[in-house]
Amino acid sequence: MENENGSGQSTAGTRARRSGYFGRGLRLYRKGFGDSFHRGTPDDPVVRSRVTSADLIDCLNRSGHPISQTAYSEIESGISLPRNPADFLRSVGRCLRLNDAEVEDLKHRLFYDVLYQRLGDLTDEVFPARPEWKR
Repeated sequence: MENENGSGQSTAGTRARRSGYFGRGLRLYRKGFGDSFHRGTPDDPVVRSRVTSADLIDCLNRSGHPISQTAYSEIESGISLPRNPADFLRSVGRCLRLNDAEVEDLKHRLFYDVLYQRLGDLTDEVFPARPEWKR
């Protein structure tokens, strides 16, 4: 039986997977951890703090969401998605002290990536990626 590429093979297996927006957002929030403590005016002094993936993994494990370095790296690099997304988002939000808008942004990125796995480029027709995700 032929499909849309005429080869009889699934196009899902041949489609190049773009880097996941969820993993990219997770990495941005992890690297911008110090900014979570600075919600004042632009002139206020800021303490900068860097959180490594190992630091976040340790916090996730202590908060009841056990995850290996390999599993976390695959999520952050866009290769895979969390097994229990709701629990993962809740734990990441607590560990990185994300505000509601930041957690909501990660949720939308996750929704996009889940849809993209099934729909490919059609995803943008029903759930467009936000322009700021592409920067």
